[in-house]
Amino acid sequence: MKLLSVVVPSYNSQAYLKNCIDSLLAGGDRMEIIIVDDGSTDDTGRIADEYATAYPDIVIAVHQENSGHGEGINQGLLHASGTFFKVVDSDDRLSDDLPAFLDLLEGEAAESDFVLNNFVYTYQEENTRKLMDYRGLIPAGVSQSWDAIKKFPLKKYLMIHSCTFRTEVIRKSGIVLPKHVFYEDNLYLCAVLPYTEKLYYADLNLYLYTIGREGQSVSDEACVRRFKHHLQIADLAFRVCRLDDLKKRSKRLYQLQFHQLRMIFGIASSFTRFSKDPEADKLLKDLWKSVYAYNKTYAKKLRHSTVWIFNLPGKLGRAVSHAAHHLAHKIAKFN
Repeated sequence: MKLLSVVVPSYNSQAYLKNCIDSLLAGGDRMEIIIVDDGSTDDTGRIADEYATAYPDIVIAVHQENSGHGEGINQGLLHASGTFFKVVDSDDRLSDDLPAFLDLLEGEAAESDFVLNNFVYTYQEENTRKLMDYRGLIPAGVSQSWDAIKKFPLKKYLMIHSCTFRTEVIRKSGIVLPKHVFYEDNLYLCAVLPYTEKLYYADLNLYLYTIGREGQSVSDEACVRRFKHHLQIADLAFRVCRLDDLKKRSKRLYQLQFHQLRMIFGIASSFTRFSKDPEADKLLKDLWKSVYAYNKTYAKKLRHSTVWIFNLPGKLGRAVSHAAHHLAHKIAKFN
């Protein structure tokens, strides 16, 4: 059995896939690298096969019809044999801290369900970096319960880049990510977090997250164009987040899950308000009808949190939403 399985969902990634995989190979034979070629039309599949041939005990190449990033994660989980599981996008890398991270997974963090690491935003256009760490919020270097963490402020949040889960915990959650839907990583976190008991904060700048690459799904233009994906993921995330259970079991994990939902709904509402699609406002109303019907108590609480500012009606409400979006981006710099 491997210590860590890393899935690399890859679509037309020939320009940067080698940099990604080379950074993972630094983990040696404790690693399992699962490259999922998502129906690429360039040399991505060939590159994946070359690595699988060169490193047969470490690299697995999986080829699928184009189904999206979420199905890439699904396939990675199906093939994973590692104790822990992590997702690394094909245009990102892991840092030189990888061997130290593996040492922690083998040692101090071995009994944890969830291991948290820092990640670094790298903004290509600005040639700048921003560190997302969790210092002061979670004690580092010890396996602990969720009650040991502090409440997250607006500018701190979880992303898939900062999260490594015990593989059996993900499978226990039963999550199957939808095909051909973007931004499903938020759904992934909301679905798996309720099944974790013990967490470990590895204060390492492990994940190097590239922002600003042309055609990237997290650009503002792409997010507005795919606002329906954000709405769909928000609805699904609300349904799998298990707030009722978490409120009884762990106050801090409940607060964190609600914080994540607030971010997901804020982003979904914001990009929907940016859209010029004539159905946009109706679809946003439909989202709220859906979650109110599912759980009125938490839907109302979510609507009346900071998310309200993105849902004010009319042209004035849209203008306020736009201003709030830019302010939130300045504070949290979420993409």
